[in-house]
Amino acid sequence: MLAWLLTAALLTGHGVMDLERPFVGKIMEGTPAYSAGIQPGDIIKSINGKELSKWSDIRETIQNKNVTSDRFHITLEREEQTLDFDIDIPVDPAHGGRLLGVQPGRITYPVHTALQKSLGYSWNMGVEILRGPWMVLTRKVQSDVVGPVGIAVMAGDALKQGIWSFIAFLGVINLHLGLLNLLPFPALDEEG
Repeated sequence: MLAWLLTAALLTGHGVMDLERPFVGKIMEGTPAYSAGIQPGDIIKSINGKELSKWSDIRETIQNKNVTSDRFHITLEREEQTLDFDIDIPVDPAHGGRLLGVQPGRITYPVHTALQKSLGYSWNMGVEILRGPWMVLTRKVQSDVVGPVGIAVMAGDALKQGIWSFIAFLGVINLHLGLLNLLPFPALDEEG
């Protein structure tokens, strides 16, 4: 219950990355997007003629191994106007790929919507938490178990990143503890 309320508070107060559409939230200085004049609030409609519908389409199109030219034709929408840009996006040797230099925007929700959406977020987190032990057993991920001291350090790190990171951390920890308490441990559950 607490995890659900904390997630709702996060969705209302801080929001989440808007990955459902190619909406530019932030521009990184010194990048091709910055040099070209792309601005926060722009919606990238197409790259090299390929229509985009979600945020991941931007990266997939720019990182496409079949693209041999560093020049990209980008069409975007800004305040109901369509703008076209021809931008050079060379392969960055430090990253091993092309970097346009845009970050997604954030979307916040009113309280009633956040309460509904937080159920979905909490459900998805719960599924991932329950998948965790299976992933460790099948060696798809490495086990990285921490005790109370490790959790306290992680909480401190989250708080240093800001109150919203700390609230998100508390929500995840609360959900972990709630789900683990539902699991039967006969040696611990027997009475006297």
